[in-house]
Amino acid sequence: MKAHMKQIVVAVFALMLSVSAYAKKENSKETFNGKTLVELSDERRTKPLADHNGDEHLLLFLEREIMRLFEEGNLDKAFTYLTENAMVNPPGVEAIFGRENQKMMFKELLTMEGFELSWEPIQAHVGEGAKMGYVYGLVRWKMPNEKVKLGKYISIYVKKDGKWLNEVEMRNIIAEEK
Repeated sequence: MKAHMKQIVVAVFALMLSVSAYAKKENSKETFNGKTLVELSDERRTKPLADHNGDEHLLLFLEREIMRLFEEGNLDKAFTYLTENAMVNPPGVEAIFGRENQKMMFKELLTMEGFELSWEPIQAHVGEGAKMGYVYGLVRWKMPNEKVKLGKYISIYVKKDGKWLNEVEMRNIIAEEK
């Protein structure tokens, strides 16, 4: 029965991911050189979504859920998915340590006119024992009065008390929009 329930959970997550990706592809206005992040991510995927296990699907779902919360401006809820000492490593600046410090930084950024931020996971991997995993994806951002940038990111998650939490986020720049 437990194995059957796990299969159902995996199927539901796969359906949620595909519906979410389709909706984003159809509704996304944010592009990079004419393509949405979903389209760019699909081009880079080397592991089919169907081959991800339940925990991997959950990490992909969490990435999209956090993005949705950012879009709504609900940073308080979004940051509940980070460990207390989480670290983010944006390109070109020093690492920012701590959930509260990151929340303050993003609240400030989101008030800046012309600031844009979105990301799309490509694939996930969960290690043996299901205590640590990562998500790899694409991130698109624009600072006021600058060109749009496209980068890669990796989010490292740890499982604490049965809940996946983001511990480390690293980003870099691939290209600037033409």
